[in-house]
Amino acid sequence: PEVVCVGQTITFTVSGVTDSGGMKRVDCSASMEIPAVAPTYTWTITKPDGSTVTGAGPSADVAAPLPGEYSCTFTASAERECPPAPREIGPGKGSATGTEVKSVLFMSDHGVLTDYNTDYAGSGGTVYNPRGWVKGGPNNPITHTQGLAITVNVALRVEPSGVTFDLTGNGPIGALDFHKSGLTSTGSDQSVTITSDASLPAMIDVLEGSIEWTVALSDGPTCGSGDTSGPHKVYVTWGEPGPGPTLKRVDKVCVTADGQTSLEGIADSLHDMVAAETTFDGEGMVVGWDLLDGGAGDCDNQALCMAFAFEMLGGGLSEVRSVSASQDSGQGHCQSIEARWRNGQIHYLILDFDAGPDHNWNAFEGCCEAASHYYAITPKEKANDDCDMLRALRTHGFQQYWVRTRDDKEPGYDDDWEVIEVFEEVPIP
Repeated sequence: PEVVCVGQTITFTVSGVTDSGGMKRVDCSASMEIPAVAPTYTWTITKPDGSTVTGAGPSADVAAPLPGEYSCTFTASAERECPPAPREIGPGKGSATGTEVKSVLFMSDHGVLTDYNTDYAGSGGTVYNPRGWVKGGPNNPITHTQGLAITVNVALRVEPSGVTFDLTGNGPIGALDFHKSGLTSTGSDQSVTITSDASLPAMIDVLEGSIEWTVALSDGPTCGSGDTSGPHKVYVTWGEPGPGPTLKRVDKVCVTADGQTSLEGIADSLHDMVAAETTFDGEGMVVGWDLLDGGAGDCDNQALCMAFAFEMLGGGLSEVRSVSASQDSGQGHCQSIEARWRNGQIHYLILDFDAGPDHNWNAFEGCCEAASHYYAITPKEKANDDCDMLRALRTHGFQQYWVRTRDDKEPGYDDDWEVIEVFEEVPIP
C-alpha cells in the first residue's frame, strides 16, 4: 500500500488483467480467432470517512485530505466476451498520515520569569504559564542556564493510530534541534518529551527563533514540513536568576552582557552599564534597581544596583563592600574605619574625595564585589580587592586624613557625623 502525507496524492494502478488475443467466444455460440482487445476499466475509491469518488482508466489518483485508509476497486470489462464478463480487481490499499504540532513547552527552564515589564523598580507580575508556545495561543519567553541541553514537551497529533514515526525539530542552533525515533501514534493528542541534540553555548545570550517540526514515517515520507512553533525567546543566563526576575530586568541584563563567556566578563559589562546609565549624588536616596528608572543615588546605592544585576544573571551572590581609608596595604584591611587615641581624644582615619584645597569627607567608597573583583561605579574603577581599590582611588586625587568628629561620632552610613578638626594626612599605601 502507498503511504502519503495528508494533502498529497495517492495513486492506484490496476494490474493482473491482460488480453493476448486468440480464440474468443463470439455471439455466445461460436469461437473464432480475433486480435487482442485491451480491457476497459472503471474504478471506485473509498475515503476514510466513507465517501467515494469514481472514474475510469487503468490508474486512479485521489488527493488525500483526511488521515486514514483509502481503498480502490477496479472493474475490468472486455465487451467482446459473451456473455460479458467484467472482472473486479482489488481493493488496493493506501493511507494518509496527518500531523499537527499543538504546543512546545520548556521543561528544563527555570520557571521563574514574570511578565512585569513596566519599570525596573517593580518586582511583581505573574510567572509565565505556559512556559513556551501554544498553537493559536500564547507564546511566552523563558530563562535557561547556559551550557545545558534544553528539554521540551511536544504535544502533537499523528493520525491514524499505530503509525511508527520519528519526530524532528530543526531550530536556529543545535540547542534548539530535536530528534526522537521509534514513536508510535495514538491517533489522538499525545505528548513527547525530547532533549536537544546539543547544549546551549556557555555564554549569555538572547535567542529568538522558530523550530520546524517534521514527522518521518517508518514506511513512507516525511510529513509536517512547515509545521512551525515559535518564534521562541530564550534568555540564556549564567545560572538561575536572582530575586525578582521580571521580564524588564532579565531582558536588560541579558542584552547588556550578551556574548559574555565568564563571570568576570559579565561583571565588566554590568559595571559599564550601571556607570553609564545611573546618576551619582552623594545625598541621593534612590536605591538599587530604582536607579535605572531615574533619580540619583550615592556610591553604595549604585553598587547595589550592579550587585542586583549580577545576581539576576545567575552569577551568584554579590555583595556591597565598603572600602575605607587604611594605613595597611594588605587585602581585607580596608573595610572598616581605623581609629586612634591621642591626648584623650579619639581620631578617625577617613577619605577626602576633594583633590583640591577643600575637603569632601567620606567614610568609605561603596563597591560591588562580584566575580572576585571590586567595582566602584563613581568614580568608575575595577580592582582585585579592597586595598587595591583604595590605591585606584588615589589616582583620582583622593586622600586620607586623621580627623576628630563632633561628639566622637564614628563616620559611617548615616549622615549625622561631622568633622570638627583635621590632623595629618596619611598617604594611601
